[in-house]
Amino acid sequence: IEDLVPQEYILPLIDQSIDFSFIYEIVHDLYAQNDVEKPVIDPVFLLKLKLTVGSLVIIMENRFHIFQP
Repeated sequence: IEDLVPQEYILPLIDQSIDFSFIYEIVHDLYAQNDVEKPVIDPVFLLKLKLTVGSLVIIMENRFHIFQP
């Protein structure tokens, strides 16, 4: 799938520039420490999803205001 996203897009640039591994240390105590409990969604994935969706919402709002009469 990485071949489908041009390297000049902002998201691959962010992914290459920022090491998100610090998130695991921050949320370590908030997640189960064994496999018996419910599996969780990767916290780094959740952060990236939030950043992506938040960015899209801002872009959509800006475009909406631009095209309003």
